[in-house]
Amino acid sequence: MNRILSVPFFLLALAGVYFSFTIGLGDTYAERSSNDFQKWRTSNERTLEGWKSAFTNLDRALSFAPRDPTYNQQMSRLYRSKVTSGLAVGEEQVEAGQKSLSHLRASLEVRPFWGPAWAELALTKALVREFDDEYFRAFENAALYGPWEPSVIHILTSLGRGDEKRLTESGLRAIIVDAYVRGLRSPVKGVYKRTLTSLGTHLNLQAEVIDSILPFVSDDWPRGKSDDFFNLANGLWPHLTGQERDVVFGVLYPNVSKFRNPAHWIRNSENEELAVRLCQRFIEDGVTQDLSRWCK
Repeated sequence: MNRILSVPFFLLALAGVYFSFTIGLGDTYAERSSNDFQKWRTSNERTLEGWKSAFTNLDRALSFAPRDPTYNQQMSRLYRSKVTSGLAVGEEQVEAGQKSLSHLRASLEVRPFWGPAWAELALTKALVREFDDEYFRAFENAALYGPWEPSVIHILTSLGRGDEKRLTESGLRAIIVDAYVRGLRSPVKGVYKRTLTSLGTHLNLQAEVIDSILPFVSDDWPRGKSDDFFNLANGLWPHLTGQERDVVFGVLYPNVSKFRNPAHWIRNSENEELAVRLCQRFIEDGVTQDLSRWCK
């Protein structure tokens, strides 16, 4: 009897070992592919051989776990890069674009609430010029499931800038504005500057974004966020009206004056008018430490 009972347990344990082994192999190949892909992306010459090396390793990873959402999302990026790099042309380009979409759909079947995958689906749909219901749904779901993800913010603002008219006509303009606002408020390094640069070339939306972001820089700032909010006010300053500048400065000065040396804020002011205001206010308050070099 004991022998009979031990057989199923042995088989179950064996299956567990095999499952763990295949997962480990899949991750090994996926990591190799990721390294190959990174080398290929940063190379001065993006060769087909380099792309194939990344593809072969990832294809092996998928053979061990065909439904793995991360592997499928990575494979979609590989196919998309084949299109954007010019390695695929003609029918091969069309095929690569469709395979990129297929792998994203497979990823989302397993992980339907993953915002970055939805954003990449919208991006890939735009790349292959398929502006249908799936495109608009992907755009919406990206904002719904990953509103603060840096990659989502970047893709939504990029698509918003390039496809503003179509997205506006589909009632998605507010999502574009919100993506800009989140990007400008993001604490993740690099996201703020990238978003501000994008906004600088998106003239049609600047006023709406500023109207939406203004309450955040006109209200009391969260503790420990002086640097972030100063950078935000600094970047927005050229786009603000005189009255808006007065409001923002009224909140900015009490916050920055509590922390760091006054010269730190003045030398980091990218706008001369803001630097002059800071100098005048610090001097009025009797704070002159290390200001002679920065305040004329």
